[in-house]
Amino acid sequence: MSDQKEIDIKFSIGDMTNPTPGHSGTISLVTGATEANKVWSELQGRYGEDFDNKPVIIISSEDAEGLKNILENIENTINIEEGEEEEFKMMKENMIQPDIRRVGNDIVITRKVGADEITPFLAGFQDVLNGNVSMDIDIKANKTPETLCKEKKNLLYMAHNGAKGSINMKMDLPFLERCFDMGTQFAPVPEPETAKSMLNFFKKFTLNIETFDADSLPDELKSIFDHPMIDETLNFYTEKVLDRFRESMLPIMENAKVCSSITGPIKAYFPIKDSLAFKIEANAPGWFDAAYKLLSKK
Repeated sequence: MSDQKEIDIKFSIGDMTNPTPGHSGTISLVTGATEANKVWSELQGRYGEDFDNKPVIIISSEDAEGLKNILENIENTINIEEGEEEEFKMMKENMIQPDIRRVGNDIVITRKVGADEITPFLAGFQDVLNGNVSMDIDIKANKTPETLCKEKKNLLYMAHNGAKGSINMKMDLPFLERCFDMGTQFAPVPEPETAKSMLNFFKKFTLNIETFDADSLPDELKSIFDHPMIDETLNFYTEKVLDRFRESMLPIMENAKVCSSITGPIKAYFPIKDSLAFKIEANAPGWFDAAYKLLSKK
């Protein structure tokens, strides 16, 4: 019986018609020395620094120097309550410890020290992160930021007008058993050995989800997506919500107009040498300009 276990989920919500969607993102986890060190070495080769056990965020900008200045002096951009300036400064210097630099058109954001806070937790999995554990999540949406701001639909309606993606996970039995052992420390089960043995029964789980486009539904069904209760809780575009954003976010956006110069996807990495690496990529072209234009209208 194979130790390899798989989860494969695919979803298509609404009609995905835009070949170059406005929002897209990927999240991936690789394990084992070969794959983890590949991510680590690529970052080191590109930016000339050892990022082992450090989070790394890469932002490309047409005005990289201006964006770097904004990020280095973030306390002058965001709204900090009176009397909390010193507390924010201490948190930034002692806990976050940001290290921000410019490499060409890229802004590289990391920490001055490694994220040693997670080392004790990772140690419990060190011997089972052998390359047989991986995860890939891919999401694409049909709407661009500009379209979303024009339509002012709630989240439920927006999701059913074009989104698709997939979740693929691979795990082996030793990793699952270790997760189970650690989980029972917090929530014990009556017969842990019996429950643990059930993990071997699992081989592969596959799920496909497909829905209609909300606009193609009959009126009596379509009205569900515009229900007042849903609009109240899931709509960021009501005047009540927009007024709150204008009060809290517009002054910040005024100070950070250089964010409109961001190009391409924002990438984040967290490589731990010989063990694992997380990679995240998110793309939403025009998000800053669309949000600023919307909030600037009274």
